[in-house]
Amino acid sequence: QKAIEDAERRADKKRVKKQAATNSRIDGVKRALEEMSRTGRLPWTLAFL
Repeated sequence: QKAIEDAERRADKKRVKKQAATNSRIDGVKRALEEMSRTGRLPWTLAFL
């Protein structure tokens, strides 16, 4: 039982980490798009996606 709970807790931690990484990537893209609409140029950050 305890082993199952530990495994679930580990999976949750991993999921939270992945979610955070995804969110920061989305934030970066949003920021780049805002920058693009402001300057009218393609920011270099989008060139690597």
